[in-house]
Amino acid sequence: MTQLRIRVLMDLYVHTLLFCWQRGFNREQTSVLLSIVKAIHANNMETFLINIDDTFTYCSEVLLCHSARRPPYGVDLFSSEQVTQISQYFVKTYFQHYTLYKYVFTDQVRLELSLSYSGTPFDLHTEDCVSSGME
Repeated sequence: MTQLRIRVLMDLYVHTLLFCWQRGFNREQTSVLLSIVKAIHANNMETFLINIDDTFTYCSEVLLCHSARRPPYGVDLFSSEQVTQISQYFVKTYFQHYTLYKYVFTDQVRLELSLSYSGTPFDLHTEDCVSSGME
């Protein structure tokens, strides 16, 4: 992992941790929210496509799983007010910087194109151009 990617991830995690402290989340809530951020980011980076709608849907589903008691699929860890705060936090931070994350964490793909023509009636050489007055 490059130094830039590490710095961006650390910034994301530190700001999430600060958000948790400011809201008075307990250790379990803080740990789960950091895990959610990690899972959302990993899900987002699985493809190079700009899939912000899919990422937001995934984020909402994961938060819903942690805000309602529906064993074995959901635990009642966050209140509805906390889910609203977390959703607003994601919109103001992660989704506002979405293209930055895509740029930093998506490997750049280069296309090298080489063309060759076969079956041409003649080859253009510089001496042909000189004799016909083309330079």
